[in-house]
Amino acid sequence: GGGGGGAVVPLLDTCMPAFTIVADMNRDADVRSTLLVLLDFLLAESGIQHNMSPFGASLLADVIVPVCVWRAGKVASALRKAGVSCMKHLMAQRLVKPQDVMKLLGEGFAAGPLDPVMKSCMDDDDADIRYIACGAAREMFAIVAEMLDTEQVRHFYLELLRRLDDSNDTIRCEVATAARTFMASVPVGYDPAQYEYLLRNLVVHLDDQNEAVQQAVLPAVLAAAPVNPALFTTVLRECKGKHRSGKMCQEALDHVAKLQHDSSEILE
Repeated sequence: GGGGGGAVVPLLDTCMPAFTIVADMNRDADVRSTLLVLLDFLLAESGIQHNMSPFGASLLADVIVPVCVWRAGKVASALRKAGVSCMKHLMAQRLVKPQDVMKLLGEGFAAGPLDPVMKSCMDDDDADIRYIACGAAREMFAIVAEMLDTEQVRHFYLELLRRLDDSNDTIRCEVATAARTFMASVPVGYDPAQYEYLLRNLVVHLDDQNEAVQQAVLPAVLAAAPVNPALFTTVLRECKGKHRSGKMCQEALDHVAKLQHDSSEILE
């Protein structure tokens, strides 16, 4: 365990409702901020999470998402940063079930409250918020793997690509990890035109000036291979000829060749 988290466990039933104060705009900002920091500590604390899972869905819906809605001003920004950190920890600890996340993302092609909040935090003026939100997105995509509808897939890949063009390379490396977990939601045989657009806009970063960005994006590119191995091979061969170094593209081509070889062996 470590830390003082263990002592809190018996009090969770009592103290969880108190966290709803965080979402109340009429309450004192310092009180809300202190509660958020405490919540973030509890969510990040190893060893007590399983005691918190009954509260996961309501914490996300009633406390965390409302605080992460964009509002003007420094106070709102500080609360949003703490809120998105809570979201990342809650999701990283898997304290919320896939169906609860989907309910908040929106079903039946209507956006729920989490959808615009995740996108606006990924696009926040504060670089720290953008960075943390990219980590939260990575965990979210891992939780809802294969559950997103085609409209959600399209909107989120555009968001991920936009963030890969961020002015901050640390954020670009972080969003690349979200692009990797996101690929589990892109169905095999996905619309070829959209797939090619997504793939080309990932592969371009394999030729980035910053080698750290290249290395970060490669796993996302590899994760895209099973969606359409033939088109993947065509695009990567073409890009390999245009890049300053074809090393990264070749790694991707070796990966897809191995995938195809392995699957053909299974068929035999």
